[in-house]
Amino acid sequence: MASLLLGCTYGLGLPAFQARAVNLAGPEERVRMLPMAGLLFEVAILAFPLVAGAVVHANGYRGLFVLLIAITGVVTALGQIRGRPQLDAQPAGDGASAGDVADGAAAAAVSAVGPSND
Repeated sequence: MASLLLGCTYGLGLPAFQARAVNLAGPEERVRMLPMAGLLFEVAILAFPLVAGAVVHANGYRGLFVLLIAITGVVTALGQIRGRPQLDAQPAGDGASAGDVADGAAAAAVSAVGPSND
């Protein structure tokens, strides 16, 4: 049962972690982000038992509990990070929205009148 649960959480955790990392990355970094996120996940999975053992040896299970709470807090904080704001795509049609027309009309009015010398 423990092996089944470990397999399910690991099997779902790695792709979810990689997908989140790629979604948060910019277009230039996405190519490198997938393998780097996988490597970070693997290192964390393999290094955690060693770190946990060292913490238990040095500070007991209370220290391990504090470490787990700290890791949970960091993961929760990182999970709240939103991706970079995406530029809104122009609506299909003539390619100009009402705001673009109003801005263009205001710019034309300013350039027709000229700068004020007041």
